[in-house]
Amino acid sequence: MQLKPNFYQNLFGQQHLPADYQLYVNINAHEDSSLFQADAGIIVPWSEAARRVQDWDNFCTKYPDSKLAKQAQENYTYYMDCFLLGEDNTRTVEDGQLVPEVKEAFEQYVAEYPGTRGGRLVAAFLQLLAETKDRDRLNAWVRERLGTE
Repeated sequence: MQLKPNFYQNLFGQQHLPADYQLYVNINAHEDSSLFQADAGIIVPWSEAARRVQDWDNFCTKYPDSKLAKQAQENYTYYMDCFLLGEDNTRTVEDGQLVPEVKEAFEQYVAEYPGTRGGRLVAAFLQLLAETKDRDRLNAWVRERLGTE
């Protein structure tokens, strides 16, 4: 089941919410406008996956003390994990090679967000990919960095 986009925006109205809640509701409204994954595969363009990572990274940076910070961090972690590793049916590394459209998305992300937590992590992941394409090592590295081991 998926919520209608703008459900919470319409329910609460933007003027009645604190700034962190407004941003949280707005990010979720955007996300609810398109399904992210289905059947163990990411079904949005990689640029949209990157946008979701950055939206939550921005929220966590801007509102670290928000009551919504824990959920925002979980969302960031989920999307970053998907962005870096893909899903079972949409892996970022196939046959020992970084998928070309993923490589483009990674490079664009690093160029657009170099000083962010996400930008630094993606840049470090690209460096790791220069050393290894071993799926287990990549998974372990990402999970360690995201604290999801």
